[in-house]
Amino acid sequence: MFSSTVDQLIKTLGRDTLFPVPSIETSDNIGPLCLVITEPTRYWLFWKKYKHYTTEFALKDILVGGGEDLKVEETTRKITTYNRSTKLSLKGKFGVQLCRELLDVDLKASDYVTVNSQLGDLEKVEVDLPSLLSALKDRKIDLKSRRIESLANQSNKILGIVTGVIRLMNDAKLDCKTDLDISAEADGKHLSNMAGGEATGEADDDKSRSITLVKGTALAFTMLHLLISTEDGSFKVILNHGSTKGGFTPQRITELDDVDGLSSSFTVLGATDCETQMFKGLMDLDDTRKEDFRIIIKRIMELPKLVLPISDLLQRAETFIDAGIRRSTNLTTLNEKIGTEDDELMPLLNFTGFHTETNGAVEYPLECSDMFEVCQLLMSLLEELEDDEIHALADCLDNSSTARLLLQILRKTECSGGESVALSAEERSILSTDPAKKLVEALKMTVDDDTMTFSRDNIGIKACRLILHAFYGTN
Repeated sequence: MFSSTVDQLIKTLGRDTLFPVPSIETSDNIGPLCLVITEPTRYWLFWKKYKHYTTEFALKDILVGGGEDLKVEETTRKITTYNRSTKLSLKGKFGVQLCRELLDVDLKASDYVTVNSQLGDLEKVEVDLPSLLSALKDRKIDLKSRRIESLANQSNKILGIVTGVIRLMNDAKLDCKTDLDISAEADGKHLSNMAGGEATGEADDDKSRSITLVKGTALAFTMLHLLISTEDGSFKVILNHGSTKGGFTPQRITELDDVDGLSSSFTVLGATDCETQMFKGLMDLDDTRKEDFRIIIKRIMELPKLVLPISDLLQRAETFIDAGIRRSTNLTTLNEKIGTEDDELMPLLNFTGFHTETNGAVEYPLECSDMFEVCQLLMSLLEELEDDEIHALADCLDNSSTARLLLQILRKTECSGGESVALSAEERSILSTDPAKKLVEALKMTVDDDTMTFSRDNIGIKACRLILHAFYGTN
């Protein structure tokens, strides 16, 4: 409930600028100038994905001489009142979490639950940036601090500070409710296994859960990265992620210009030959196998809850491959972890190099094949999309002419220097009817006569373009 509520809140207030508080347990670690660690979880030639970890420390804990004298102005203001009931599909990204929260009963695949989020008034506490920069002038990071030593030796870790927090002004209540149909025992058992619980064999006609959030609970935050010199501990606050991002550098900060910083967090190149190379495994398949793979991916897109578990499975497999470890499991265990049936999971895994032995064991792949990397990239791209975006895109994949025209339009957005593109008569026509119309609406793109407007910061547009390119970019 907490995760789905925070996700909906961020979608309302600004998905491009806000980060979700991971859980109720970590909300106490989110406050002005608290430290957050950013780490890449995916590397691609033109795409990087990052995850953010909260810590128990604040900026004052890592400054030379301590930071008890650090005086930074803050402002607090009410930003909105948020009370909303949201109907969420158990097939969606939060399906597994919602089922786990509701699960001491034998749930049938009752496809929807209602999350009632009575958050009330919300306030935002923000650090005054001029005051912060002034207070940090000539200050240095204590490189001998145990909190810094381990990070400085890991070039992929980035240290950030919280600059704004959205939090509750009063106590709030979340409740999650589903109407249970106890007739379909088999579906209930499968869903129980998927959620990591056990079926009880009985259920009430109605089941709900509720939690109370106390006043001051953090829900979302903004942050800025730090660029830290391992030479002398000098550092700077990165105000523009578009040109540089934080991390650790062996150079003194005074010797660096903005262009010397590390590359931006998300970099997507427009060169289609680069994209084609990333999807080489798929491009090399014959038409029959390529169509089989498209059908498999579309089936997964119709159940967005599967995306993250499959992505995690492939990441674990990559870890075993890199370490040279032979690993096996069984299909029942995999299905329980991911929430699938036999005929849903193995067709995809067979493409990635998993294979089933005669004794029923499932062997992990021994190498990262081209198709393994294709599957990893597609799951990573799907993670960036909302449920409605995934469903709309899945419908578009069924029609090759629609998909190719959409790809043509989305390529225009990538090449455009602004946030609008001109549309041809054929493009206007395809965008006026479903399924293309639904996808454009889901991506918050607007069509007005012969012009389409969009946000260049919308990572979903880039993700959709790359997925369309995978299946229709070269044929």
